[in-house]
Amino acid sequence: MVTGASRGLGLGIASQLAGAGYDVIALARQKTKPVTDAIAEAKRAKHGALHFVSFDLGEVGEIPGLVKGLRKDFGPLVILAVSGGARSTREASARSSVATSSGGECP
Repeated sequence: MVTGASRGLGLGIASQLAGAGYDVIALARQKTKPVTDAIAEAKRAKHGALHFVSFDLGEVGEIPGLVKGLRKDFGPLVILAVSGGARSTREASARSSVATSSGGECP
């Protein structure tokens, strides 16, 4: 899973991982045209997969439900790449909590 994956570095990381054969979840508040294009490119390449999930990490109380839903839909989360600027201390704390609790694989 790559957060902040609607554009820039986050989308670049997600695309590279998909191109290397990984199944990647791109997480961002909004799906952008570059995300749609990257998903189409991953499908054409047939190496890995790129999926998009809309979520605002500022909604700290919703993170456990997000993780539960992602595990149900995609299986265990093995890698977390955090990209994008934190909008607030609350969001930065949420991102830190997700990264810390994952321990390499979200419970």
